[in-house]
Amino acid sequence: MPPPLYPKVVTLRPEIGADLFRSENMAAQSAFAVKDSFADLPLEQLPAETLFSTTWIRKEASAEVPSGAPWKRIATKEDLTR
Repeated sequence: MPPPLYPKVVTLRPEIGADLFRSENMAAQSAFAVKDSFADLPLEQLPAETLFSTTWIRKEASAEVPSGAPWKRIATKEDLTR
């Protein structure tokens, strides 16, 4: 059971499909939240409402630390402990 205000279903890989919602357990649930991480669940099969959708953006990390940066690369267990 998830903590309060967390979704009861979170997809961790794409193409889960309708099998998730064919479960009698899911059909018997009253209100619940779903985090469809890949936006590919057939939520139209449920009396569901989309609250919001988003798009991920990312920037490739640079292997170099800019000069004068207030951080340093953590490379060893000792660095991480420190």
